[in-house]
Amino acid sequence: MEDRSLDKIFDVMTNTVEKSKDEIFYLREKANQDADQWERELIKTKIKVKELIRNGDKLKNKVQSSQKELFRVSQNFNCHSEEDICKM
Repeated sequence: MEDRSLDKIFDVMTNTVEKSKDEIFYLREKANQDADQWERELIKTKIKVKELIRNGDKLKNKVQSSQKELFRVSQNFNCHSEEDICKM
């Protein structure tokens, strides 16, 4: 009788360990999938940031160029007509 109880306890423990092993495997797989997804998102974000920086640099250069042109026109304001100024 005592052997049956020990066998039952052993079976329950074995089943619990197997179930825990399956759960650990599932969690590991899920963690790997999540890590892969986050890695892809990070790559996309880095690409987008680089693109935004390039666009920002282009806009900065355009603003600087416009400021130089405005300064040049302002210095020679008397030499230009209103139409000339609007074209610039």
